[in-house]
Amino acid sequence: MSRKVTAAQKHQVMTKLLSTQAGRQRIAANIQEPLRKLRDYQAIGRRAFFVDELPDGTLPVYDMDVDTPAYVVGEEADSIQTVVKAKRLLVPLFELASYPKVPFTQVKERRFDIVRRIKQKAQDELFRKEDRLIFALFAKIGAANTGDTAASTVAAASFSMDTMADQYAKVETSGLRVDKVFLNAKQVPVLRKAGRDYLDFETQREVLRTGYIGSLWGANLYLSPEVPQGKIYFVTEAEYFGVIPVRIDLTVIPADDPANRAFGWSIFENIGLGVHNGQLGLTQLTVS
Repeated sequence: MSRKVTAAQKHQVMTKLLSTQAGRQRIAANIQEPLRKLRDYQAIGRRAFFVDELPDGTLPVYDMDVDTPAYVVGEEADSIQTVVKAKRLLVPLFELASYPKVPFTQVKERRFDIVRRIKQKAQDELFRKEDRLIFALFAKIGAANTGDTAASTVAAASFSMDTMADQYAKVETSGLRVDKVFLNAKQVPVLRKAGRDYLDFETQREVLRTGYIGSLWGANLYLSPEVPQGKIYFVTEAEYFGVIPVRIDLTVIPADDPANRAFGWSIFENIGLGVHNGQLGLTQLTVS
């Protein structure tokens, strides 16, 4: 004979499960996911950089062996600074943070693991902030570059694989190679039409979720909605381009709000953004 469980008993079990991480995982395994409009965002821009995990007490200072302007994001993450004629580059660190909260009453109303979902959405927000800074940095460098890596503009109707080859050559002239290409979804149809016989497009769902869409002449192509529409960035290998010093990587700590009866979290990272070789290692193409 089946045993009838009262509402009070259900409430008691749910309260106990919600109080621990293991309990929330058990709930998540048996409940429905929310309906979503967009897939969760993945960090794309940092793939262009050498990521340096800083030991405690270590300053983010790097020797420069190139005589070109360097670019860093300021300490408040609200400006991009140009460093001229520096032998050593000090990359300022800044904090990116998100503070999601959810009322305790809503936790029991939802049919999915709201705790896990809130954390995922906060990470989504944090990764978008990071990529906006990175691609703003790319835009600054691309607009300032002169000489071999000066920015170019082409009409969509005139776009061809010759256009792509010319951009690769701009970086290769300096003895470097194009390692990654970053673009917006608006430029993908133009690229597919022009390069269907050249490009090796990726079709696996698991890979596409990382932003990787294919390869061209030895370089990986990455798609991000945070790349400004109309822009394509061609970037050399990370060790010859720039660095992301990481003091504190993505971290989640509890930050509940008892006064408002809400669960809360502080999700943050303490990092820097520095490009020491942007004049030789990056070129920008605008598709109008």
